[in-house]
Amino acid sequence: QFFYRKPIKFISCGHNYSLAITNEGIVYGWGENKLGQLGLGHIQIVENPTQIPILDKYGGQEGCNTSENLINKKFEREYTNKLLKACYLSAGYSHSVVVTEEGLPVTFGLNIYGQLGLGNSITSFEPRLIEKDEGGELIEPIVKAACSTSGTFLISKSGKMYTCGSGDIGHGDLGM
Repeated sequence: QFFYRKPIKFISCGHNYSLAITNEGIVYGWGENKLGQLGLGHIQIVENPTQIPILDKYGGQEGCNTSENLINKKFEREYTNKLLKACYLSAGYSHSVVVTEEGLPVTFGLNIYGQLGLGNSITSFEPRLIEKDEGGELIEPIVKAACSTSGTFLISKSGKMYTCGSGDIGHGDLGM
């Protein structure tokens, strides 16, 4: 009943939670949020679909901007702090990824294995933009994304794949 007259163009189900994108590019989530997998702060359970604001703001990615850049506000791009429209998403075990119409990947949730791609292992209870790879290079615009139990996979317009987290994510040693 909540989505009556709000057509859904994409939906993904994680472990005890769900995410959806409306035709207008608005992201909604509901279910368990104990580890921030809904990006709605520290609320533990969200019983009804609730809008998840995906904002164009600096996400605090390590290696993305130096402390000097933060003080002088010299960023690679300008942040508008406006709501971004989503076109794709994936719900994992306890973390999520959203891809905006501009091709920006946004992650939130559990991050003990670095699965959010932020250059750290700090869990994020709000959406954060991924802008650079581990070498500090700007990532290409993303068109598809997927979450596994503890990994995140991003595919760019040109077909380049970016991965972060743990498990069999294409980084070589499987620990066998």
